[in-house]
Amino acid sequence: MAQSQTTNGKGASVDTEDLAQQIETLKTDLKDLTGVIAGVGQTKVAEVRGAAEDTLRSARDAGVEKVEHVRAQAEQMGDDARQFVQCKPATAIGVAVGMGFLIGLLGRGR
Repeated sequence: MAQSQTTNGKGASVDTEDLAQQIETLKTDLKDLTGVIAGVGQTKVAEVRGAAEDTLRSARDAGVEKVEHVRAQAEQMGDDARQFVQCKPATAIGVAVGMGFLIGLLGRGR
């Protein structure tokens, strides 16, 4: 490439080969910077994804525990009701009749 020199209006000469080299350096620096920014973005995405997965896993585990707890309580209440009916059948029939009467009154309306 031929060297040509121009002035920038202030008396300083500018070499075109130096400008070309500076432009290439800028291109390389921009390429490197773009790579660094992309890497940082991917790292943040991975961090957020990991945190979201941890939160989801914790929520799912807590939900499973709650469901198991409610199921155990329901089974216990059913067992208690069966035991009550077996021990005191007359009282159980009286409670059932009373509940039926109340539900009938509420369902009949005014």
